Amino acid sequence: MGKTEYRAAPTQGAENAGRGFFSPIGYGLYLSVLFCPGNGACAPARFTAAAAVAVSLAVERLTGTECRIKWVNDVFCSGKKVCGILSEGTGSFETGRVESLVTGIGINVRRPPDDFPAEIRGIAGALFWGASNQSVPPANFRNKLAAQVLHYLFGFFEGLSSDETWGGVMSEYRRRSLVLGQEITVYPVTGDSSSAFRARTVDIDADAALIVETGTGERRTLHSGEVRLGSANFA
Repeated sequence: MGKTEYRAAPTQGAENAGRGFFSPIGYGLYLSVLFCPGNGACAPARFTAAAAVAVSLAVERLTGTECRIKWVNDVFCSGKKVCGILSEGTGSFETGRVESLVTGIGINVRRPPDDFPAEIRGIAGALFWGASNQSVPPANFRNKLAAQVLHYLFGFFEGLSSDETWGGVMSEYRRRSLVLGQEITVYPVTGDSSSAFRARTVDIDADAALIVETGTGERRTLHSGEVRLGSANFA
């Protein structure tokens, strides 16, 4: 049986479709985790969903602030996006299994002194808000947050093939969902509005795929892409 390997390292922020993740030094927690499952793993979206739940649990444990998740890779607190997650990997066409995967996580811990850039100012938030000298996290907070995120994340990744473990992760993911039962705009290709369509979310399946229903009653299962709620706060 193959050996599962993990590595964690800081990284420059990145998001879907090549967009940057605003990541000023000293004001957030930014890390990448390399995961090499010993026996491979199916359903790549499970990794991103697991990371979103791991971040939510870690933040709540250390701050007491409730976290919500916007499918598939954003974590919100108090109506603002505080975390972005991006998973990229290599797989086998023959088996359909993931052979190696990097999950990048960026968490806004403090509000930057000059605030966030104008293009994300209405969306982005931080765990500790207010002016830079009015809301300061406790000593070693980022180290503790990293330790908690990795603690949950490694446990979830190890349980990807266990129906019982993974069922618990997905139950938590659905419970925190911002999109279930909501009217949304779907972008099958992130950042490409030419193929966008309106739909209502119906469910999130066991592989973290989003099930939506269009205005004609057609049901579609989304394994990737981007969704936006009607509220500008959740763009």
